[in-house]
Amino acid sequence: MMQRILSVILVFLSTIPYQTLAITSHYALQPAQSILDEGILLFEQHQYGAAQKCLEGYLSSPWKKYKQEHAAYYVILSALENKDPHIEMLVQHFMIHYPNSPHIETIRYRLAKFLSEQGAFHKSLSLYQKIRTEYLNSNYKDEFPYEQANTYLQLKDWLKAKEGFASITNTNSPYYYPAQLRMAYIAFEQGDYHEALAALQKVSKNKNYLPEARSLTLKVHHRAGAFDALLAYVKHCPALSLNKQEQLLIGDAYFFLKQYTEAATHYQAYLDKETATDRITLSKLGHALYETQQYPQALACFKQLLHQDDQASQAAAYYSGLIYEKKGAIPEAIDVFSLAARQKFDLEVSDLASIKLAALYYQQGSFTEAIQSIHTFIQENQDSKSLSMAQALLVQCYYKTKAYQTAIDYIAALPYKNEMLLKLYQKVLFYQGLEAYNKGKQEDAIKCLRQSLLFLFKPSLALQAQFWLGEAYSALGAYQKALECYTTVMEKGSCNTLYHEKALYGLAYAYFNTGDYTNAAKNFEQYVNITEKQPSTAHYDAILRLGDCYYVKKNYEQALNRYESVYTYHPAHVRYQEALIYQLLGNSLLATQCLQEVITTHVQTKYYEKALFQEACMLFTTGNYQAAIQKFTYLIEKCSTSDLQPEWLMKRALAYENLHKMEEAAADYIAILEHYPSHENVESACMALSNIFSAQGTPEKMDKYLQKHTQVAQQLANHSDTHTLERAKKLFYSEQYAKVLQQLTSFDKRYPKSTYLPEVYLLMAESYYRLHNTNQAINFYKKVEASGQTGLHKKVWLRIADLAYQNNKFQEALIYYQKLHKMQMQLSNKEYYRTSIGLIKASFAIKQYQTTIPVCLQLVHNPKEIPAEIIQQARLYLGKVAMQRSEYKNAKGHFLKASTPPYTAIAAEAQYLLAHAEFKLKAYKASLNVLFELIEKFPHNKNYIDPAFLLMADNYIILGNFTQAQATLDSIISQSKNKKNIELAKKKRAEVMSKLKKVKNLPVK
Repeated sequence: MMQRILSVILVFLSTIPYQTLAITSHYALQPAQSILDEGILLFEQHQYGAAQKCLEGYLSSPWKKYKQEHAAYYVILSALENKDPHIEMLVQHFMIHYPNSPHIETIRYRLAKFLSEQGAFHKSLSLYQKIRTEYLNSNYKDEFPYEQANTYLQLKDWLKAKEGFASITNTNSPYYYPAQLRMAYIAFEQGDYHEALAALQKVSKNKNYLPEARSLTLKVHHRAGAFDALLAYVKHCPALSLNKQEQLLIGDAYFFLKQYTEAATHYQAYLDKETATDRITLSKLGHALYETQQYPQALACFKQLLHQDDQASQAAAYYSGLIYEKKGAIPEAIDVFSLAARQKFDLEVSDLASIKLAALYYQQGSFTEAIQSIHTFIQENQDSKSLSMAQALLVQCYYKTKAYQTAIDYIAALPYKNEMLLKLYQKVLFYQGLEAYNKGKQEDAIKCLRQSLLFLFKPSLALQAQFWLGEAYSALGAYQKALECYTTVMEKGSCNTLYHEKALYGLAYAYFNTGDYTNAAKNFEQYVNITEKQPSTAHYDAILRLGDCYYVKKNYEQALNRYESVYTYHPAHVRYQEALIYQLLGNSLLATQCLQEVITTHVQTKYYEKALFQEACMLFTTGNYQAAIQKFTYLIEKCSTSDLQPEWLMKRALAYENLHKMEEAAADYIAILEHYPSHENVESACMALSNIFSAQGTPEKMDKYLQKHTQVAQQLANHSDTHTLERAKKLFYSEQYAKVLQQLTSFDKRYPKSTYLPEVYLLMAESYYRLHNTNQAINFYKKVEASGQTGLHKKVWLRIADLAYQNNKFQEALIYYQKLHKMQMQLSNKEYYRTSIGLIKASFAIKQYQTTIPVCLQLVHNPKEIPAEIIQQARLYLGKVAMQRSEYKNAKGHFLKASTPPYTAIAAEAQYLLAHAEFKLKAYKASLNVLFELIEKFPHNKNYIDPAFLLMADNYIILGNFTQAQATLDSIISQSKNKKNIELAKKKRAEVMSKLKKVKNLPVK
């Protein structure tokens, strides 16, 4: 080959003597002209190898050459067509020996094109840059900008390539549509999908380039994530003309739009023997089949993927596990879930598989294995997106094993509790409270049950908690609180619920124990009526208590009827109460008979002592004081530990007084004062004893008893502090706050022991507050707090919390809001809402989201009719917390709900944050739509208009719409009155203009 090349080169040199040439070839025997003609004819017939050989023979012939340069030119052309590896050397020699040839530029162009086709783009570009296009023929001249731009394209010099293609503007040029196609490709590579589609729309007008335009259009829509647009475009394409790659793109569009049936169809059209190794597509096909419940076909797909260690294998293992679980093939499910959990290609899938494993253990009742598995997962995956799911499953395991306190401690220690965990929190708190109640630990029960009511996710559970709270309070004698709980159950529950009868019974007793006998009777009567068909012990007890109610209301006939009907079940109580009634009716004989029955027959009951006491009282009432004293003395000596001792002593003392035995009477009064100092008879005993000592002329004997019983002495104290406070209140209500302070400034010095001091401090604090002297106001609020008068704490804590929040002392504000929130049962609705919102804002400000979220959820799920604006704020802050945790989908949902009611300041903030969430989710067009709506609804909202325009500009920048981004930023710069926003807009505008310069080569203004 080298010998042949050298021989051709030597022809160009023309210094070789005729005698040295040994012509032995076929061409050497022909005349020179005929050889030349034959070579050109062969070239025109596309027989380039023969043409090159013939022309080389012509140039090496000994005869006088005709058109030697012409022959050499055709040698070059033939060598180019033959892809001669030494073409560059041949061209170089041609240019040396024929420097003035008119074919120079054509040869240079053809060589540049040849090198480009061979992939030598840099060499090709170097030649293109040297070509003088004015010497090219018209065809090459038209072709030149396209070929040169194509070389720039291969070198990924997008700007130069784009300039070259853009220069081809003649729509009749054969290179116009290919150039537009290449420009679409460049825009596609640069991510300017709008421009790419615009160019492709032009290309689509030419049928010859329609297939290429269609394929690239599908790729553009696919990469842009515009799957709806992709499918809309496909509707206009003939189905039979789609190639395999296009089937794949269409399948992906359906897949990502969750239209799995159609996705599976197109994936199957794509997959064949050649593409069967595309594991990702096979994995997506399996997923689509799974979603359309074609489980056998899905398993067949997944089985092809399981035997390699890659992401497709992991996904296949996970979804195979889901299918096996549905089929009840638990061992197989455990095997594949274990495989998916071990593989870490997709950490989210790995986490879900781990949780599924634990869940399968849970379903099988293997709680120990489940707990161990979840513990390991939680310890090793603290940053997992599935952490909350794992924590919830762990708590479920604790619940199933009745380890309620362990579950409570675990949830309480978590820094972040989502709604699922808080629902479980309600559940385990309730059952722990119920367990404590059954063990007789009423205070522990109340603590847990009250805490469970902070999370009102399950109304039926909350209703049960109220019932058992009523029971616990009743057991502790806190009947008023019990009454509130039972009332709630009756108001919220249905007559058909399990707890209706029990709550009705408890409610009746609560009214009874708080002295509301009318309502007690009403509820006992109702209970008796609904339990009449299946009477229980409680049924007869209710009849008994109904009799007691009628007795107290002096409806003695009804009382006696009720008592008689339950004599069999409560004989001692019935006879004792009958004795009381008969005595009141003046029937001493029947009264005595009833008492005697109790005394002789029911000695072991509590009514025995009462009957003896009542018998003595009957003697006392009839004036038989000596006999009464004997009875009282018998009781006092026989029943020395009875709670009725103070009553007996009081009665005996009065009997002694009536017999003028003052020393004995005084002894009984003193016994009451010394041994029963907290009994209700103390005051009466004190007064009576004082009268005895005064009558005896020894009043000083009373001093030591008055010192011990200051409440009596207190009644004699001066009441001047009351008048001072009343005057100050009148000044306060007439808004004369400065005079209030003058009136009360020295109150604590004049009346240091006054019980009104806390109220005075509060009045002073409120006056300072209204005079805007917040420091002094806080000082006096804290004096009220230090006084320990809990009745004033609500107002004081609320004021301190609000002032602390206003002064950015968020931690202090949080402490006081939390104190208030713990006593929410005592707050009015208005105070509760104010406390809750304050607690939400303060905890959010210092990033204590574990406090923010439960309070928000408590408001959102509260069965009470809470004002819409309060719920709106709660949803707004749930969204804000989700944004802080990068949970943008959750945030979006909360902001959507917080956008109603519309046209409020909260709605404006929610809508702005919704746009921000869409931006974070890369839904830039959706973000823009939300911002347009925000600006339309709130055109004068200074807080969000500038940020909305700035966010709008960010959306335009990412979408590649730099022109619109520039216009938006210009609007801020010219119209905003906020200097910081203007500076930020200017900075962004400079970045936009820089990008515009790179894309369009425009100067930066």
